[in-house]
Amino acid sequence: MTMMGAGLLWVGWFGFNAGSTVQSGLDTARALTMTQVSAASGALTWMLIEAFAFRKVTSLGFVSGILAGLVVITPAAGVVQPGGAMVMGALSSGICYLALNIKMKIGYDDSLDCFGIHGVGSGLGVLLLSFFIRDSWMTAARQNIAGWNCWDQLLVQLKGMGVTVALAVVATFLICVVVEKTVGFRIDEQSELEGLDKSLHSENGYGLIFPESR
Repeated sequence: MTMMGAGLLWVGWFGFNAGSTVQSGLDTARALTMTQVSAASGALTWMLIEAFAFRKVTSLGFVSGILAGLVVITPAAGVVQPGGAMVMGALSSGICYLALNIKMKIGYDDSLDCFGIHGVGSGLGVLLLSFFIRDSWMTAARQNIAGWNCWDQLLVQLKGMGVTVALAVVATFLICVVVEKTVGFRIDEQSELEGLDKSLHSENGYGLIFPESR
């Protein structure tokens, strides 16, 4: 089921990366192709990491690599070339792998690794695109601002990411406060072990508590 979900996710990612161009043209093809290249590079890199670290490759690791490659290329899909997409996918896998190891040591609650992969990988993509941006884009930028270079672009990316992070932190905090004051932010441990399908919806899902054998 994990592999099927990853396959659906991978195909769906083409939709909003290529679809974000709101057209059917060269930029659309570029975005779609870079998405594929980065995801493949991320998957391969994560597999190599596991092969060296554990002498085996896992399906969950393969899927994590796909995700790392997809999230890092999302902000850059239309502006980088294949070589840049390959490097970005590989770097994202390596850094996201380290982020997940840090999570295990710190012990913060992120069961789906949303921050470790989506947060870290996407932030990395926002910054890395400055160094892999297409020459044609940089040439066009220099026509408007003389001497424009990758470091100038990086500063713009940092400002944009900073505003985004600040908005997300403030908005998330406010949402958490509202949820906690109304329905409660987290259910009790027993209900967690039973699984939300069972405890909230009276349906069988992936529970960790099983009736004793008779």
